Amino acid sequence: MYASRFKNLSPNVPEEARRANFDFLGEQLRERQELTNQLQLSEQDKKEKEDEFKRKQRILDDLPYILTKLEEDTAPLQDYLNIARASDSDTIM
Repeated sequence: MYASRFKNLSPNVPEEARRANFDFLGEQLRERQELTNQLQLSEQDKKEKEDEFKRKQRILDDLPYILTKLEEDTAPLQDYLNIARASDSDTIM
């Protein structure tokens, strides 16, 4: 796109045209730097979200085991307090 602007320039480029070309290149460079920064921030945010998702998924995957273990460990207390256990009833409220 912009390479064609510089392809056919003669060696005797007027100062104004040279300045305009460098201004254009400077704008292109700033735009690319800004887009690079935005990409890096987006990738960092994506990685943080993926890590958070994996952490929460591990918690959810471990939850049935944790609840079963909790129920087993508190069974004597539930029996002492005369509380019906989830495994004793058909429905959990």
